[in-house]
Amino acid sequence: MDAWNDELRSIRERRGMSRDELAERCGLSAHSLRSYELGRRRPTRDHLLDLLRCLTADERSRSIILAGAGLAPEAPVDRFREPNVPPREAARLIRHRPLPAVLLNDRTEVLAVSGAAWRLFGMPEYEANPPKHRSALTEITFRAIAARVQNWDEVIGQILQFLKAGLPADHSIESAGTPITTIVRKLAAADPSMWERFVRVWRASPPFRGRMTGHTYPGVWSVPGGTIRFNVFVGCLNTEVGLYAHTMVPADAQSHLLLDELLAGRPSRRRARRR
Repeated sequence: MDAWNDELRSIRERRGMSRDELAERCGLSAHSLRSYELGRRRPTRDHLLDLLRCLTADERSRSIILAGAGLAPEAPVDRFREPNVPPREAARLIRHRPLPAVLLNDRTEVLAVSGAAWRLFGMPEYEANPPKHRSALTEITFRAIAARVQNWDEVIGQILQFLKAGLPADHSIESAGTPITTIVRKLAAADPSMWERFVRVWRASPPFRGRMTGHTYPGVWSVPGGTIRFNVFVGCLNTEVGLYAHTMVPADAQSHLLLDELLAGRPSRRRARRR
């Protein structure tokens, strides 16, 4: 995705702003902005973030441009400074996210999922009629989903750390209660190898002791045509009832390209060339 500069210029033109006007607002020279838009120079991350703020670029465009320019992604804006979003509003925000995103409560129940996430999970039929209050552990232990997550142990370990943070220090996997005991019983009966893997990760995962808001963990997903690498940003939307947004931001330009193709239902360009 080398055309990050074209995307930057396109947003400016859609806003009806001249180069001189945008440069003045951001404290840059028009010459520097022209060099950025023509791809002759790459801005620093701070300069590019200033440009994106002046352009009021949306979350998806910001992520695409930063990744295309080879810069670190930005944490999603989740109103972290005032984490008291009402539950219905929090669910609406997640469902309309342009990136894969999931809303969990402090029991790791899934309260809302974006359409992009359902398509990444290979379950587009749930976008219109999603299941209610299913555990994130239930979803990720489905073999069809587990097969897509290349760092499955790391991702499920992260979820278990969040869940263990609210359990007594002397807990065991047998005494952890629903949903853990339910999942363990189903896995043991239906998929012994997955059960052994789950128990191994449970034992290796300590309770989460850090600050959850702003926490980041990696997600690596297999999709047709390649691998999408995500930085998963955790943000608290409501401290009183414990609502946490997990937003999956592609970590590089190639990951953005593959995600765009997946969401648009287009075959991978790399796969098409091989044919």
